[in-house]
Amino acid sequence: MTTPDDGRVFTHTDYDAPGDFWWEKSLSWMLATRFLSDFAGVVEAAAPVVAQLYHGQRLNPDAERRHFELRRKGKPARFWELFHDPANSVVSTREGKVGAVGAVETRRYDDPARAVGKAAKLIARKEKAGYRETTPASGRPDTP
Repeated sequence: MTTPDDGRVFTHTDYDAPGDFWWEKSLSWMLATRFLSDFAGVVEAAAPVVAQLYHGQRLNPDAERRHFELRRKGKPARFWELFHDPANSVVSTREGKVGAVGAVETRRYDDPARAVGKAAKLIARKEKAGYRETTPASGRPDTP
Protein backbone atom coordinates (compact mmCIF):
# COMPACT_ATOMS: atom_id res chain seq x y z
CA MET A 1 0.00 0.00 0.00
CA THR A 2 1.40 3.37 -0.95
CA THR A 3 0.54 6.63 0.70
CA PRO A 4 -0.75 9.44 -1.46
CA ASP A 5 1.56 12.36 -2.14
CA ASP A 6 0.29 15.35 -0.21
CA GLY A 7 2.71 17.79 -1.86
CA ARG A 8 4.80 18.52 1.23
CA VAL A 9 8.49 19.33 0.81
CA PHE A 10 11.01 18.64 3.58
CA THR A 11 14.37 20.20 4.25
CA HIS A 12 17.42 18.21 5.15
CA THR A 13 20.86 19.13 6.39
CA ASP A 14 23.88 17.09 7.31
CA TYR A 15 24.89 17.70 10.92
CA ASP A 16 28.55 17.05 10.10
CA ALA A 17 28.54 19.55 7.21
CA PRO A 18 26.20 22.46 8.08
CA GLY A 19 26.57 23.98 4.61
CA ASP A 20 25.13 20.82 3.03
CA PHE A 21 21.41 21.65 2.83
CA TRP A 22 18.79 20.45 0.35
CA TRP A 23 15.08 19.95 -0.24
CA GLU A 24 13.51 16.50 -0.39
CA LYS A 25 9.98 15.72 -1.48
CA SER A 26 9.82 12.23 0.04
CA LEU A 27 10.02 11.99 3.83
CA SER A 28 10.47 8.21 3.72
CA TRP A 29 13.45 8.55 1.35
CA MET A 30 14.98 11.22 3.56
CA LEU A 31 14.62 9.07 6.68
CA ALA A 32 15.97 5.95 4.96
CA THR A 33 19.08 7.70 3.61
CA ARG A 34 19.77 9.28 6.99
CA PHE A 35 19.46 5.88 8.70
CA LEU A 36 21.76 4.21 6.16
CA SER A 37 24.32 6.99 6.54
CA ASP A 38 24.31 6.61 10.33
CA PHE A 39 24.42 2.81 10.02
CA ALA A 40 27.44 2.95 7.68
CA GLY A 41 29.23 5.21 10.16
CA VAL A 42 28.62 2.78 13.03
CA VAL A 43 29.83 -0.18 10.97
CA GLU A 44 33.03 1.66 9.98
CA ALA A 45 33.68 2.65 13.61
CA ALA A 46 33.21 -0.95 14.80
CA ALA A 47 35.20 -2.54 11.97
CA PRO A 48 37.49 0.03 10.27
CA VAL A 49 38.57 -2.53 7.66
CA VAL A 50 35.15 -2.09 6.02
CA ALA A 51 36.10 1.45 5.01
CA GLN A 52 39.39 0.20 3.57
CA LEU A 53 37.79 -2.20 1.10
CA TYR A 54 37.30 -0.89 -2.40
CA HIS A 55 33.58 -0.63 -3.35
CA GLY A 56 32.25 -4.13 -2.69
CA GLN A 57 35.63 -5.84 -2.62
CA ARG A 58 35.74 -9.01 -0.54
CA LEU A 59 38.23 -9.18 2.30
CA ASN A 60 41.25 -11.16 1.12
CA PRO A 61 42.76 -13.19 4.00
CA ASP A 62 46.19 -12.86 2.35
CA ALA A 63 46.05 -9.06 2.27
CA GLU A 64 48.89 -7.24 4.01
CA ARG A 65 47.97 -5.12 7.02
CA ARG A 66 50.67 -3.13 8.81
CA HIS A 67 50.25 -0.80 11.78
CA PHE A 68 52.59 2.06 12.75
CA GLU A 69 52.56 4.52 15.65
CA LEU A 70 54.18 7.87 16.28
CA ARG A 71 54.80 8.94 19.86
CA ARG A 72 56.21 12.39 20.58
CA LYS A 73 56.73 14.00 23.94
CA GLY A 74 53.94 16.42 24.80
CA LYS A 75 51.76 15.47 21.82
CA PRO A 76 49.01 12.85 21.44
CA ALA A 77 50.08 9.52 19.98
CA ARG A 78 49.14 8.97 16.34
CA PHE A 79 48.72 5.83 14.27
CA TRP A 80 48.99 4.98 10.60
CA GLU A 81 47.80 1.73 9.09
CA LEU A 82 48.42 0.31 5.63
CA PHE A 83 46.10 -2.24 4.02
CA HIS A 84 47.49 -3.71 0.79
CA ASP A 85 45.59 -6.33 -1.18
CA PRO A 86 47.87 -7.50 -4.01
CA ALA A 87 45.15 -9.69 -5.54
CA ASN A 88 42.97 -6.62 -6.21
CA SER A 89 45.75 -4.00 -6.51
CA VAL A 90 44.25 -1.98 -3.64
CA VAL A 91 46.27 0.23 -1.29
CA SER A 92 44.42 1.80 1.59
CA THR A 93 45.65 3.86 4.52
CA ARG A 94 44.00 4.84 7.78
CA GLU A 95 45.48 7.42 10.13
CA GLY A 96 44.59 9.49 13.15
CA LYS A 97 45.01 9.78 16.89
CA VAL A 98 45.39 6.52 18.81
CA GLY A 99 41.96 5.47 20.07
CA ALA A 100 40.05 7.15 17.23
CA VAL A 101 38.70 5.52 14.07
CA GLY A 102 40.84 7.77 11.87
CA ALA A 103 40.57 8.93 8.29
CA VAL A 104 40.65 6.39 5.47
CA GLU A 105 42.00 6.81 1.96
CA THR A 106 41.62 3.94 -0.53
CA ARG A 107 43.00 3.68 -4.05
CA ARG A 108 42.89 0.92 -6.65
CA TYR A 109 45.67 0.62 -9.22
CA ASP A 110 45.42 -0.89 -12.68
CA ASP A 111 48.86 -2.49 -12.35
CA PRO A 112 49.70 -4.76 -9.36
CA ALA A 113 53.37 -3.71 -9.54
CA ARG A 114 52.36 -0.06 -9.12
CA ALA A 115 50.31 -0.97 -6.04
CA VAL A 116 53.27 -2.81 -4.50
CA GLY A 117 55.57 0.14 -5.25
CA LYS A 118 53.10 2.65 -3.81
CA ALA A 119 52.72 0.62 -0.59
CA ALA A 120 56.51 0.42 -0.16
CA LYS A 121 56.87 4.15 -0.84
CA LEU A 122 54.17 5.05 1.72
CA ILE A 123 55.80 2.85 4.38
CA ALA A 124 59.24 4.39 3.75
CA ARG A 125 57.77 7.91 3.99
CA LYS A 126 56.08 7.20 7.34
CA GLU A 127 59.18 5.52 8.80
CA LYS A 128 61.23 8.55 7.77
CA ALA A 129 58.70 10.76 9.58
CA GLY A 130 59.30 8.81 12.80
CA TYR A 131 56.52 6.22 12.79
CA ARG A 132 57.51 2.83 14.25
CA GLU A 133 55.89 -0.43 13.22
CA THR A 134 53.75 -2.14 15.86
CA THR A 135 52.38 -4.93 13.66
CA PRO A 136 52.67 -8.33 15.37
CA ALA A 137 55.32 -10.50 13.68
CA SER A 138 52.65 -12.95 12.45
CA GLY A 139 50.99 -10.17 10.44
CA ARG A 140 54.10 -9.05 8.59
CA PRO A 141 54.53 -10.19 4.99
CA ASP A 142 58.10 -11.50 5.34
CA THR A 143 57.42 -13.85 8.26
CA PRO A 144 56.05 -17.39 8.01
